[in-house]
Amino acid sequence: MSKIYISNGESPSIVSQETNQTGKFDSILSVEPDRGTFLRLLAAVARGSDLGVPVYARLRDSDGNLLPTNSRLQFYLSPAGMQATLKVSERIESFSDYNTLSIKEQRNTDHVDTVKIRLQEPETMGGAHLGPGQNIDFRDIDVFGVELESTQQVDWSQSEFYIESNAVSGPYQR
Repeated sequence: MSKIYISNGESPSIVSQETNQTGKFDSILSVEPDRGTFLRLLAAVARGSDLGVPVYARLRDSDGNLLPTNSRLQFYLSPAGMQATLKVSERIESFSDYNTLSIKEQRNTDHVDTVKIRLQEPETMGGAHLGPGQNIDFRDIDVFGVELESTQQVDWSQSEFYIESNAVSGPYQR
């Protein structure tokens, strides 16, 4: 099972930390599976009652302040051979739950549904929400990632970001 996280500057080898440009959606994290493999992000996990991928985060700027509550977040996929990125999730429009709840509280079954991100088809395929049994696969030649729109840059040495490990399966041989 692969893990997708960044914790105070530490991350697995398949995860890259990125510095976002402020004022527009820009990548803060990208995932490239090992050569010859692919990973699967599941649309539903057995945590909480709502559909979606639990994402636990405490993102801070270089001064140690939490990112503004009006920061926005989404998943993207950049398939091989395409210059553009495709949005593959709903957009989180407010960081208030991430800023008021600790990582431990976000993982608690009482709060986990408030930090879930619903997956959806790529925008080029209509963008419909995905349901149970559906997923997004990304290969070693694709890039899956997380985009942020904020007035502040993420300082990864002081920040934490985790995608629920039960929502990521693989690696699988392709």
